[in-house]
Amino acid sequence: PQRFPERARAANVELTGQLVVDYQGNREMLSVLSESTLTNAIARLSTPVSPWIGVLEGHGERAISSGAGADLGRFAQLLRQRGFRLLPLDLARAPAIPANIDLLLLSMPSIALFPGEAEALVSYIDGGGNLLWLMDPVPRKDGLLGLESVAQRLGLQPLPGQIVDAAASGQGLDSPSFAVVERWPEHPLGQGLTQAAIFPGSLAFAPLAAPDWQIVTSLTTGESSWNETGPVRGEIAREENAGEQPGPLALALALTRPRPPEDTSTPISEAATNRQLTPESIGKSSGEPLAATNQEAAGEPIATAQPQQRIMVVGDGDFLSNAHLADAANQAIALRMARWLTGREDLVSIPNQIRDTGTLTLAPVRGWAIVGGGLIALPALLAAIGIAIRWQRGRI
Repeated sequence: PQRFPERARAANVELTGQLVVDYQGNREMLSVLSESTLTNAIARLSTPVSPWIGVLEGHGERAISSGAGADLGRFAQLLRQRGFRLLPLDLARAPAIPANIDLLLLSMPSIALFPGEAEALVSYIDGGGNLLWLMDPVPRKDGLLGLESVAQRLGLQPLPGQIVDAAASGQGLDSPSFAVVERWPEHPLGQGLTQAAIFPGSLAFAPLAAPDWQIVTSLTTGESSWNETGPVRGEIAREENAGEQPGPLALALALTRPRPPEDTSTPISEAATNRQLTPESIGKSSGEPLAATNQEAAGEPIATAQPQQRIMVVGDGDFLSNAHLADAANQAIALRMARWLTGREDLVSIPNQIRDTGTLTLAPVRGWAIVGGGLIALPALLAAIGIAIRWQRGRI
């Protein structure tokens, strides 16, 4: 501001240390400069139209506004930092899913959906909507909690039980119920990833889909895994007669098909378009969806629709939870899923901050050396020095 006051006034810079990031006519000002704030600003500026992600709620799904370990509050915050906008959706209040959202996030409910709500989901898929479905192992008696018609529409066939993986011990994990993905596909989902991702308590899928869908890629476990149909405790072994299949097992499927010519879902309600959108209102639950642009306010679908409909089905929702999002490459693969599903896989890929959860293992000899040196030898040396100094002074 002191050297170039006119440019500072034009950019609304008022304090020394503020940074202005300008890209293709879009501008962001940063008052606090760090790696995370700068990279998040670049990610937002690289997205000319902020994508809308609808999040289904109302039946005990994972909450995007909660900090509980099983919920998705941190993932929601991460998406907002990267330029995505979140829209809670309750099908008990809205008759259908808005057409002008880029992606619908569906996690497994704890209370079964009503038939009309499941029909709304099928209509959204038939209309060309993109979907990220986070499934979880559920008791056989509960089935898919009202989502059977959605799975049938996509041709999904979950395998019984949950994945157990001997590779979990190599990641420093105590339980084999953590499925590990170490080999990444030649696809935007896995491009540039070198670290493993961890999926706690995941379902596995048969590599099958409905005839009009194509499986373009999948995330798979290693050969030391299988779908365990019994309790995961004590010593376990694969039982072929129980339908337990050896790895590699697909725990996530990426499906595509040409987008249908007409979108049969409902646009964002007209009443909602009269409200002004503020950063504080994004992601808060209300009776009506929010509007994002003038085009959306007119009740029209977003103009950036892809020619390809994309759906991602993952056999685990815990890998995105507050408790596990920072583990290994979970955050990186989560962002890649969101970008690919919204057609923005060409955006710059910003590496996540890796939390060092490694353990230091010492040989017994070195361990005893540290204990003996720190607790015995060093205090004895200091005591000897003190005695010597006092004896020397006593002679003077």
